Amino acid sequence: MGTKLSQFQSKVLRSPRWVRWSVLAVIILLIAAGGFEIYQVNQTQVAAAATPALQTAVARQGDLTLEASGNGTLIADNEVNIGFQTSGTLTKLNVSVGDQVKAGDALAQLDDTSLQTALAQAKQALLELTSASAIATAQETVATDQQAVTNAQAALNNLTYQNTNQDAIQNAQSNLFLAQNNLSHAQKAYSQVPGDPSTDANKAIAYQNLYTAQLAYNSAEATYNLYTGKSNQTLVDKDTAVLALAKATLAEDQTLVAALTGGTVPANATGSGYDALRHE
Repeated sequence: MGTKLSQFQSKVLRSPRWVRWSVLAVIILLIAAGGFEIYQVNQTQVAAAATPALQTAVARQGDLTLEASGNGTLIADNEVNIGFQTSGTLTKLNVSVGDQVKAGDALAQLDDTSLQTALAQAKQALLELTSASAIATAQETVATDQQAVTNAQAALNNLTYQNTNQDAIQNAQSNLFLAQNNLSHAQKAYSQVPGDPSTDANKAIAYQNLYTAQLAYNSAEATYNLYTGKSNQTLVDKDTAVLALAKATLAEDQTLVAALTGGTVPANATGSGYDALRHE
């Protein structure tokens, strides 16, 4: 084999230059082709080694559980500050750090001795406000209020409508005419009696008749002027206010009676008596 290779080399060296270059080029191409073939084989082996092997399994239903572990500090998503609405001494604590609670749970308790005392006093006051005598007193007050409303309404009517009542005006005018006539007769009779009313009986009687007639005339004249004159606005305003106050007082006392006897109480009810009953 070695001899044949030496002979081949001797022939090549004795050959023309273009032959030698041609032989060299063929050798290079053969070497390159062999190297490329080796590279492709290696790449195929690498790719085969990198491709993971396929695994198969039977499909089934079940729970998928994921777990995570690690070290760190837990931070609450929401935090709430709680406290009592009133101050006092803490007597019981129902929870510890880390306990789970829900709405409505009693977390702690204060000393309620003073509150219990106040509650007992309020119950006693409520009994007194709702006693039989308290109800009777409230009903009596309502009756008095109703009479006050009637009187106030009559006074206002007399003041505002008196000059429009033609019958009353006519009656007052007739009384004034009679009073004036009686006064004239009394004046004439008094002037015709001699003597001094302090020493003479007849003169004294005539004077009394004259005095009485004068008073009757003055009263009749005042009544006639009242019915025919214009109402005083100040007096009208005063009587209107008195009537409004009487009606308001009646409404408040009626509310108290309704609350005490189980009646209907208006939604906007007011009044000191009702407020005292409601807050007990």
